[in-house]
Amino acid sequence: MSTIELYDADLGAYILSALPSGDGAFSFADVKAGNYRVKFQTGSSGGITTWYGGETVESSKLINVTSGQAITGINATLARGASISGQLTVPPGSGDKFLSTRFAVVSAETGVEVPDGHINFGGNGTNVYEYWIPGIPAGSYKLHFDGQSSGAADQWYDGVSSAAAAKTITLAAGQDVRGIDVVLQSGGKIRGKVTLNRTGF
Repeated sequence: MSTIELYDADLGAYILSALPSGDGAFSFADVKAGNYRVKFQTGSSGGITTWYGGETVESSKLINVTSGQAITGINATLARGASISGQLTVPPGSGDKFLSTRFAVVSAETGVEVPDGHINFGGNGTNVYEYWIPGIPAGSYKLHFDGQSSGAADQWYDGVSSAAAAKTITLAAGQDVRGIDVVLQSGGKIRGKVTLNRTGF
């Protein structure tokens, strides 16, 4: 589902969010006087996240609101993004905890992560899941899997430990690339024991 977010350009922060109705209409109420930008975040809808009047916050159009003013016509047509999908295999017995692994879609040219990436999972009751990452602009990318606290080892597609060695996935506008299968490995462990020396206490 798409979400529309109101960004306060004076504060440098998001202050309100809204869900569009069935016909795409949305509104923000009780907006104080100031300068704002509007972001159209597509979530799992498959569209490319964009801003009103531009593709990024820097290039977006500034909306000046005076006290009591009602501004209309803040409209956007969202382009359908490309997608990456495949099977995700996790170690047996790991349960769903590995699903908290962070999937990052990183530009192969700039090393910058695609913002607001949304990942969807489906399972079959075993250690194999289906994943789908929609809403990606055309370009060349590498996939990074950050285990964080999930217990998975940090890795890049296809089973390598560095961005330099990672495979590049090239996406045309609106293209669905399937079969990008991923096998997550368990991270290492460090164990020990601490004992309090009570001498001198």
